[in-house]
Amino acid sequence: MFEQDYLIRLIKDIVRLLARLVLHKEMAYVELPGESVHTSGQSFFKKLITLADNGQINEAENLLYDIDTDDLKNYELALAFYAHINDYSDDYLELCNYTRQEIISGLQEISNQFGISLFDSFTQLLS
Repeated sequence: MFEQDYLIRLIKDIVRLLARLVLHKEMAYVELPGESVHTSGQSFFKKLITLADNGQINEAENLLYDIDTDDLKNYELALAFYAHINDYSDDYLELCNYTRQEIISGLQEISNQFGISLFDSFTQLLS
């Protein structure tokens, strides 16, 4: 139990650190679209969250890996996605055949896709 709590906090800290250093924001955040006009990024984020909330985390993550890496708004979207799935319970993640370690790996992979090597340096400090 302690290890899982540690991983939850670690992932939150990683997302917060990347948001501050790369996006110059306190936290990565994407507002889910409501009835009003919304952007394609918000619609895509809603699709990812809906898939993940319906137990299809791996499918959502696969879609995430295909985003345009020329726009940092998409990096914020990716960070917000991983922050969202980090809030799931361990039981739900297990039911979805997903782990917190995969969240960390996903954060590293998406950071690499955006050419952000800060994540690698940060994880080396933790080792």
